[in-house]
Amino acid sequence: MPRREVEDIVLRRAPRRPPIRSTYTPSTSPSTPTETSPPFSPEPPRLPRERKPRRRFIVFLIVTLIIFGAGAYLWERFGTVVVTLTPKMIGADVEAVILARSKASAATDELSYDTIRVPEVSLSQSLVAHGTKEVEKRASGEIVIFNSYNGTPQRLIERTRFTAPDGKIFRIEEPIVVPGGVLKSGTLTPGSIVATVYADEPGKEFNIGLTDFTIPGFKGDPRYDKFYARSKTPMEGGFVGTLRVVDESEREAAIAALQSELAVRLGESVSKEIPEGFTVFSQTSVSQFSVTDDAPGEPGSESKVNITVTGRMWAFAFNTEEFSYVLARAALGEGVERGIRVANPEKLEIELLNRATINPDNDEQLSLAVRSPATFISPVDLDALRRALAGMAKDSYKNVFLSFPSIESAEVRFSPSWRKTFPENVERITIETSPTGGQAVNP
Repeated sequence: MPRREVEDIVLRRAPRRPPIRSTYTPSTSPSTPTETSPPFSPEPPRLPRERKPRRRFIVFLIVTLIIFGAGAYLWERFGTVVVTLTPKMIGADVEAVILARSKASAATDELSYDTIRVPEVSLSQSLVAHGTKEVEKRASGEIVIFNSYNGTPQRLIERTRFTAPDGKIFRIEEPIVVPGGVLKSGTLTPGSIVATVYADEPGKEFNIGLTDFTIPGFKGDPRYDKFYARSKTPMEGGFVGTLRVVDESEREAAIAALQSELAVRLGESVSKEIPEGFTVFSQTSVSQFSVTDDAPGEPGSESKVNITVTGRMWAFAFNTEEFSYVLARAALGEGVERGIRVANPEKLEIELLNRATINPDNDEQLSLAVRSPATFISPVDLDALRRALAGMAKDSYKNVFLSFPSIESAEVRFSPSWRKTFPENVERITIETSPTGGQAVNP
């Protein structure tokens, strides 16, 4: 094969590319777009990044979990628990006599009472008169008797006289005790009591207005100037003459109906005045009624007689807890704890033994006879129970109730329901008592 000569070898070079130059050509018209060449870059063009839509969802999910977790923690931290207790109940047949004194005179270990006084209420009814009769009536009214002699109560016997300035005599019909005065800052404040007095004789001349009275029985005694009385109401009702009268059976029926209605009204007034935490026993209340046949029954007037009944009531209010404790001691013995309560005290059968002799305005000692079955509710120290339950685990709180022997049973409601412990804050533990489900235990 013949060799190729040097001159026959020609080296071929790659043709050079002309340099790329970017030029800017202004647009001929603002509305005509112009294309420009992209600048040269030695790196290959990057592809657009792939969007990641899950990132926002993940962030949202995390925030939601944090919010729910914080809410659950706060609910757990500040939730509440309601405990419904049924205390143990003790049944007993009570037969006891209990003494009670007014709050002002009762000793520390004695049962005391407050007196609720209901003002006078009057009701009237007109009846047809069927005849006439000779009538003699004594005037009557109320006076206030004062004791400015000393601090010792003074007893006034039945038919004690009180003399008006014109010499007319009025008398009390029942014995009373005028309280002694009270010494304050060197000054004696007179003791006082309200009493009803009646004219010594019948007749209109004893119908007098407000005035002062002396007690002639003290004349010549230092007490004469220190015991006195003043009218609270005028003296009225005195009469001597002929009056129209109604049938006696109709009159008695009318009086009974008026007294019954008055008793209801007076009782309603008492109910409005009972203080919180006190109990009034209707059997121990004292009522007084007076009856008058009004003047229209006189001859020459209409053939009608107005029967008017006026009533007053005194009710004795006892602190329910104190009364329950005294009654429980009488029924169950001296070992009962304070705080024990009698269930449904208004259903007890109670009799006021000295009803006929006491003057309710005197704040005298009451003698109460209790002859009745009674159910006593054992006391539970609720504050101590709250402290014992605070922070207690949900699965072990029942042991706490076992340490309170006066608890018959208990029901617990957690809020929220998934709580695992009682709140540390005792104020978030609500305790309710429901004695109705308890079982009475006879000692």
